Amino acid sequence: MSRTLLFRPQVASDLAEAVEWYRTSRPGLEANFYRDFQATLAAIESNPLQYQIIEGETRRAMLHRFPYGVMYVVSDHELLIVACLHARRNPARWRERLR
Repeated sequence: MSRTLLFRPQVASDLAEAVEWYRTSRPGLEANFYRDFQATLAAIESNPLQYQIIEGETRRAMLHRFPYGVMYVVSDHELLIVACLHARRNPARWRERLR
């Protein structure tokens, strides 16, 4: 079944913040981060139920090379990407986005 991929508006800010940090820490690394994020999205789309539920209906897929998780919710017709945050960030940051 094909599901529509949707993003909370804050995900763009999450990505911009991470990309900027990697760009300033080691130029060129931001492209690797973004490719890893895209690969994680592709994996979520191909099999959204493979990742662990972390709270309620929210699942988390970790990026392969970077300490970031993509938090998302699966429904019959949608994949809602809630956040892409560093693994050590306060979970309240993504929980607020579920409301």
